[in-house]
Amino acid sequence: MLCAFVVVGLASYIRSWLSDNSWGLVSSTAANFLIFVGGISVLVLIYLLVAPHYFTGPRHRFVFIGIESAMALLWFSAFVAWVAYLNKNSGFKCSYYEICNNSRAAVSFAGFEWALFLVTSILSCFAARKP
Repeated sequence: MLCAFVVVGLASYIRSWLSDNSWGLVSSTAANFLIFVGGISVLVLIYLLVAPHYFTGPRHRFVFIGIESAMALLWFSAFVAWVAYLNKNSGFKCSYYEICNNSRAAVSFAGFEWALFLVTSILSCFAARKP
């Protein structure tokens, strides 16, 4: 959950910086999507922590697989969208601004969050196979 907060904070800062500066760069939809996925993952993680105490049926394990797989797909798409945005708009002198380091950090944390959701969805698949 900490990684999701870090990604939301970094992406919000980057979005704000792109909106405030007059470089001709507008606030990207990739940054907005990264903020959205980070916010949704916080809600999903709260659900994944609370739900096992209230829903104990055997079908609930398959809901976990679906939710975690969907979140892994969302994080992967946000990660790829942000990398594509950085490669497309790297024409401004990236070495002069701290925003580039923040962008690289957001990409790193988004990739790490994707890997975490991918691993937990695979582990949920193995756990669901048990009777």
